[in-house]
Amino acid sequence: MVSAQRDAVQINHQPAQRIEDSRSFFIAAPCRLGDDEHPFWGTVGFGNRGGKDYLLAGLSYQPSPRLKVRAEYDGWNVNAAAAYDMNGGGDEGK
Repeated sequence: MVSAQRDAVQINHQPAQRIEDSRSFFIAAPCRLGDDEHPFWGTVGFGNRGGKDYLLAGLSYQPSPRLKVRAEYDGWNVNAAAAYDMNGGGDEGK
């Protein structure tokens, strides 16, 4: 998933660590779907690992300045995560 604050395209290549491993690459493009108060992002992409093509997709939502949640499908599994900023959204002490 991309956590940037603007639209972008990410391209990644992971070289094989061992000869029997396969190389992989992916390209993903996020799109901002929400407003400034509640940023909502969608990401779609395409990848290839070991000669097998796959699609990937993800959603990321920030319901408050301190909380972010996301879910993604990486071509094999569904993953989910949540992050809570215990320092008050990064503005403390400035």
